[in-house]
Amino acid sequence: NTSCNHITINSGATLTNRDGYSTTLDVNGDFTNYGSVVNTNASLYLNLYADLYNAGTYYPYSTVFESGSKHEISQANGKYFEGRYHTEDTVASIVFTSDVEFRKALLQGYANYSVAPYYAKIETNGHNPYFNECEILQFRIVSDDEINFDKSYLRQLMFYEDVTTKGSFSVYSNS
Repeated sequence: NTSCNHITINSGATLTNRDGYSTTLDVNGDFTNYGSVVNTNASLYLNLYADLYNAGTYYPYSTVFESGSKHEISQANGKYFEGRYHTEDTVASIVFTSDVEFRKALLQGYANYSVAPYYAKIETNGHNPYFNECEILQFRIVSDDEINFDKSYLRQLMFYEDVTTKGSFSVYSNS
């Protein structure tokens, strides 16, 4: 793996993997994107240990929110996140610090059924997320806000507080 402390992708710049080669980048500090973060015909994996801000195109193959950390996620108006998002344990939490949109994304938390809390956590934190054609599983969602799950699939979620849902969505289980 390649690693760095903090990274900013400037407007007009692109972060991608070498054509035909999968690459993993460990970012130990904040990740800020004003340009493009995209795959070629192989996979770009990002392991994040801090916060993520997107004001450009953000579509790596996979973003992992690493263990034991709170990750603040935000974006500029009119921007969105694509790709796959994972947490590594039930202590990890994703906290929205702006309204965010995910399109055709997989958001997979972490489940540990032997020790509470059983799932990783998403906090909407006064913001209204929009999940457009996403699959979301294995999270505790803490929210007093409106969440739009338009055309999304929900599995193994626990809702806390007074969440309001919007959009047409499906729930399912493996059993």
